[in-house]
Amino acid sequence: MKKWNIMCVILVLAFSVVLFCFNGPIQAKGLEWSGCIEVDMLGSEQKDRMPSKSESNIVLDTLELVLETEVNDNVSAMAIIKYDGGDDEVLLDEANLTLKNVAHIPLTLTAGKYVLPFGVFESHLVNDPLTQEIYEINSAGISLAYAPEEMQGVEVSASVYESQAGVNDLADYILNASFAPEELYSLSIYYNSAKAEGGFDRDDSMGVSLNTTARNITFDGEYITAFNREGDNPEESAYSMSVAYQLQPTLELAARYEDYEDDIEGNQETDQEEPAQGLDYLYSLGANYELYENATLSAEYRISELEAENALNEWILRVSVEF
Repeated sequence: MKKWNIMCVILVLAFSVVLFCFNGPIQAKGLEWSGCIEVDMLGSEQKDRMPSKSESNIVLDTLELVLETEVNDNVSAMAIIKYDGGDDEVLLDEANLTLKNVAHIPLTLTAGKYVLPFGVFESHLVNDPLTQEIYEINSAGISLAYAPEEMQGVEVSASVYESQAGVNDLADYILNASFAPEELYSLSIYYNSAKAEGGFDRDDSMGVSLNTTARNITFDGEYITAFNREGDNPEESAYSMSVAYQLQPTLELAARYEDYEDDIEGNQETDQEEPAQGLDYLYSLGANYELYENATLSAEYRISELEAENALNEWILRVSVEF
C-alpha cells in the first residue's frame, strides 16, 4: 500500500508537469488548473503523562490539484486530486458538474462527489473547526439550489446523497437555506437526515452558522446538534466561535473557542480515530502572514481540555503555496 501511495503521488506530479507544459492549448479549450502545497512543522505535549509525553514532526500535510472547466455560461465541471499526509493516501477528493439556469429559471444543479451543503466550517486557523471534523459530508450526491432574483442573497437547496451507513437506498437528504443581504452578514440553516446502520432508524442533525465582518474584524459562529439517534446512541453537539483581526494587509490574527458535548455519562478516553472522543472543549490562537503573493506562513497554538486526562497542548507552523 505504501508503494502504491508513492506511485500515485508521482503520477499526480507528472500530470501537473504535463499540464504546465501544455498550459496554453489546454486553457484554450476552457480547462484551468490550480492547486496548493502545505508543509507543517508541529508538536504536542500531553500533560497527564508522568513524565509528560511530547512529540514533534515535519510532514507534507497536503498536495492538492484542482482541475476546472467552463463549457459555457451555464455548464462547468471540476475535480480535486488530493494527497492527505495525515492518512498518507492519494484520493479523488471531489469530482462534479454544475448546471446553472436549469429550465431557464435561477435553479442550479450540482452532481457528483463533493462537500455537501451541511455546515459552513469557516476557518482562519491552521486546524479545521471541530464542527467540520465531526459533521462534514463529502459524498456522491445531487443538489438543487434555487436563488430567486427578486430576493438577492437568498438561496435554498435540497440534496440527496449516497448512504454513509452502507444502505442501498437513496434516502439520505439535506435541506439548506442561506441569507446574505447586501454582504452585511451570512446566515445559514441546514438539516440532515440519514438512515442509521441497519437501515431501520434515522440519524438526524441540524445546524446554524453566522458570519459577519465589520471593518477589519470578522466573526464566525457555528452550532450543530444531533437528535433522533438510533436506539440509545448519544445525541452529541458541538459549537465553534472565532474572531479574526486584519492587523495589516499581510498579517491576520485569529482566535477560536470550541465546545463538544458527547451526551455520554462519565469521562471518555481519547481516541485518535475519533477526533472528538474524550474532548471537553478547546481554544486556539493563531496568525497568518503573507510572505509573498500566494505564499503564506501560518501559526497556531491550541489547548484541548480532555475528559479523562488533563490537557493536550499543540503547536503548528505551516508554509503554504498556492499556484
